[in-house]
Amino acid sequence: MKVQHIEHAYECKDCKVDSSQPAQIKRGKAPQPAIQRSIASPSVLAKVIYDKFAQYLPLYRQVKEWNRYGLNTNDKNLSNWVIRVAHDWLLPVYERMKELMMAKSVCMSMKHTDKLSTDPMGNLVKPMRIIGCFEVCQARHTNNDSLSKRIISSSICP
Repeated sequence: MKVQHIEHAYECKDCKVDSSQPAQIKRGKAPQPAIQRSIASPSVLAKVIYDKFAQYLPLYRQVKEWNRYGLNTNDKNLSNWVIRVAHDWLLPVYERMKELMMAKSVCMSMKHTDKLSTDPMGNLVKPMRIIGCFEVCQARHTNNDSLSKRIISSSICP
């Protein structure tokens, strides 16, 4: 569906008659696109990203689907859209989360075990156990960024 946005301009008729007053002109604003100079709407961008990362649908296959909907595009456009969304919308969130995390010393240990499952042949599959201990440190009295963050230990055990 193609949506056309029209910007109207309105002026005050009383101000127009009285030449001693400045003209009062008000203009409505069309919605700004999520990516400047792009046809991608927020809902199209959300679908592309959802299909790519949640449904594991490659961009070249998404192009075929969009062509069926009537949007003639290519995988380079879709790739550029994903990159721009990541840079413009998600990078500030990532930077803020990183800033909050690096302001503290965090120690996290993780033990994850899955229930026993079966493969298609009916054989029991042994779950993988992941055990890790990560410590993120911030050296408060140094200007060297590479020294301010370090991972102490990490291990993956079968």
